[in-house]
Amino acid sequence: MQKEESQVTVDEKMKTQWEEANDEKERTEALLEGSQRTLDSLSSTIEAGMKELEQLQEEFCRLSLSGSFSGPLEMAIKVLELDYESKGQQGVSRDKLEAIRASVEKMKTRLGVLNEAKEKGIVVTKAKEVLEAV
Repeated sequence: MQKEESQVTVDEKMKTQWEEANDEKERTEALLEGSQRTLDSLSSTIEAGMKELEQLQEEFCRLSLSGSFSGPLEMAIKVLELDYESKGQQGVSRDKLEAIRASVEKMKTRLGVLNEAKEKGIVVTKAKEVLEAV
């Protein structure tokens, strides 16, 4: 069983309002305002991430249909990097982040092999040929 590590951030404006509040009603209002700011920020981050993911998905499909091996791999790397950043902001455990980073590095190595084959003028039609070519 893995233990999740949480990341704590403090909304200084909410903290100040909480400390200056005179009664429960003002404290509740401070909490609601702070929660709404956090929710708005998360919604904005999610919306931006979804737009970027849509663009990557469209480009991935276009590259897949073109017969390019390196294009889809580059897109997969970008998607994993987005996932890494997102999970880092969510406070996901270091183990999970390291696993994502290791996957990205492995894919970058494969991309390097594809690029090296391309530089040598080797036309790759099957993934197996990549390993044989380099």
